[in-house]
Amino acid sequence: MNLTFNRATGRRPAYDPAQVEEFVEHARRAYDAPAGTPATLTSTHIRQVSFSLKRGGYDAAEVDAGLERLEIAFATAEREAAIEREGWESWSRRGVAVAEGLRDRLLRGPKSRFRKAPGLGYKRVEVDAFSERILDYLATGVGLTLPEVRRVTFSAARGGYDESQVDFALDVLIDIMLAKGN
Repeated sequence: MNLTFNRATGRRPAYDPAQVEEFVEHARRAYDAPAGTPATLTSTHIRQVSFSLKRGGYDAAEVDAGLERLEIAFATAEREAAIEREGWESWSRRGVAVAEGLRDRLLRGPKSRFRKAPGLGYKRVEVDAFSERILDYLATGVGLTLPEVRRVTFSAARGGYDESQVDFALDVLIDIMLAKGN
């Protein structure tokens, strides 16, 4: 996988090139490791990586797009390895259980799906509206894309939902979508 990036121009956000290059090199080594080698990097790690901003660094949008491709490649390899190790039925049952857990949380209904934040949190009405879309996706397998889930944002509101719980639920959804190969 080719991960080369242009330098940001003007006032575009930019990531520290040294941090990006170090991470990409680590990802290359992890991806090329022989089968059966303990994982030093996972698709979840890739999704959660962050870099310092630096004027004149690598264009943040390009790096983010490259990380998304890298995450999909790792998720695909993880899925294939899990199926080989556990068998299709076991792997599938585990995935269904994760999806059911997410669905059960979202079925709690508006204003009670997540813990209330002690201060500012995500605006409940926005999270609830997106939760309905997630429920539809879990029921039908359509209606949401990975880019939509990755880029969803919610306004801040006093008494809103706890951000860490909502973010965790979105990560679970991304894992489900990646496992399905979407």
